[in-house]
Amino acid sequence: MPSPFGQENQNSPEVQAWNEAEIYAISSYLVDENGGQISSSDHRFMGDAENGQHLFESIGCLGCHVIEPDPTESETTLKDQTKRHGPNLTGVGSKTSAEWVYNWIKDPLAYNPDTRMPNLRVNDQDAKDITAYILSFRNEDFENMPDVELSEDVLNEVAFLHLSKQMPESYATKKLAGMNLDEKLDYVAKKSITHYGCFGCHMIDGFEKNKPIGTELTAEGSKPTLKLDFGLLHTIDHTNFAWFEAKLANPRVFDRGKVGPTLDKLKMPNFDFNQTEIEAITTALLGFNDNKVNEGIKAHNRVDEMAQDGARLVKQFNCQGCHLIDDFGGQIVDHIGAAEYAPPNLNTEGEKANPDWLLSFLNEPSIIRPNLEVRMPSFHQITDEQWNAIIKYFQHLDNEKISYRDELAINEHSIEFKGGEMLHELGACDNCHFYGETFPKQDASTWAPNLALTKERLNPDWVKEWLRDPQTIMPGTKMPAPFLPTEDLLTLDGAENDWGKELVKMNGDMEAMLDGLRDYVWSIKGKTNIDKTIQDYFDENGYEFGEDEEDEDDWGDDEGW
Repeated sequence: MPSPFGQENQNSPEVQAWNEAEIYAISSYLVDENGGQISSSDHRFMGDAENGQHLFESIGCLGCHVIEPDPTESETTLKDQTKRHGPNLTGVGSKTSAEWVYNWIKDPLAYNPDTRMPNLRVNDQDAKDITAYILSFRNEDFENMPDVELSEDVLNEVAFLHLSKQMPESYATKKLAGMNLDEKLDYVAKKSITHYGCFGCHMIDGFEKNKPIGTELTAEGSKPTLKLDFGLLHTIDHTNFAWFEAKLANPRVFDRGKVGPTLDKLKMPNFDFNQTEIEAITTALLGFNDNKVNEGIKAHNRVDEMAQDGARLVKQFNCQGCHLIDDFGGQIVDHIGAAEYAPPNLNTEGEKANPDWLLSFLNEPSIIRPNLEVRMPSFHQITDEQWNAIIKYFQHLDNEKISYRDELAINEHSIEFKGGEMLHELGACDNCHFYGETFPKQDASTWAPNLALTKERLNPDWVKEWLRDPQTIMPGTKMPAPFLPTEDLLTLDGAENDWGKELVKMNGDMEAMLDGLRDYVWSIKGKTNIDKTIQDYFDENGYEFGEDEEDEDDWGDDEGW
């Protein structure tokens, strides 16, 4: 939230009194318009703050939010910005009620249909626990600040000045005399909201059709320097980039030394940008120009428009706050600790996932990696058309051009299939993977995706390449490449007892063995949605695992699957 008040051109006692009247009026208007009432039953929406902290730090909130009571000035990076996609939640306990926070967590779209905040599908008790944790962060300095006191004389001055801009002063005087206090507050609030352009960022009833008050920036980088008002400031170079930097550092600086009516003063709020941010925004402004560039050399013309839309949506909804996409993002792993328990790396997602399955998953997320406490939220505000654009973007990143695949033909009586079955048995895939509702043999810290979902979820060509070399596709994965016996091993005495007659007949043909193993995994049957089975297990046993593992070499999580 930038600062519209308390700026350099508002430091005279008269203007400060004027601003206090505006602040009082705006606050009264917003509270009245939204039926502002202090809940008398907030305790009904409060739970266990300690468990709330655990949930906040584990289910995905840190993908977009921080709670920093004393934010430290640090170097601005794109990765750092992903964790600040949503607001810093410190001080929320001094700002709103438990009832509001609880309802917001349960269903953000019910409050704001245009929000980017997803639904994490928490149950009632978990929502109460998270509410209690968030509300434990209070801002005592703010709470102890004295209330803004209203001077009705100053309020009259503000109202009269606005009225006199619409009608002769004699009519304005008569109009003002006929207004009671509530009507004056309402009038000044609406005029102040319009004057400062609050509706440019906030949804405010009655201001939906108002246009932004700022200068159009489409070709700002091409604006002649003569059209930039340097005012009486002679301490900076008369160049456009110097003007941009000064404006961003102190938006009211060009009023310095000027004398004029209050309503004619500069009003851009102060965003308190640091120098790195100022330089970055200045660079962007210089790029907003009307220079003509040959269409043939524009990079975006070589990218499908739908994929471009998908790339914008990935940024808009901060997918990279949780996921590594195009080798960028995934900062949430810094909080979770181990990459195998963090949201999956989405590199190769475009060639990996069946797009029909992926669309259904994005609309109704289900559990894929069973031992993750972090969860894929529900973005009910994203349409099918937008999800398809995101899928198209994933496919573009992987140069995936196949829009339709025939169903994989499998011969369960072939040598390759029988050999794949033996490789599957020797590889002990059931140590880690679910087979429908059949649990893996090893403990929860090693659990991996349900293989009964393979056919529905994945592309067969990708599965084969994944089996060939998981590390190349997903560096750091714990999924091992299956051991494929070479020709020399298959010609040793007793090879048929060790490897089976089908593998011996395959004579070390790696491609045939990979095809056979892929086909066998493809044929595994079982229930594909095992959410309830997994949730019931963790409701009973919790997620406290993996801290004191005796066997450091257990190959558990294969996030690429």
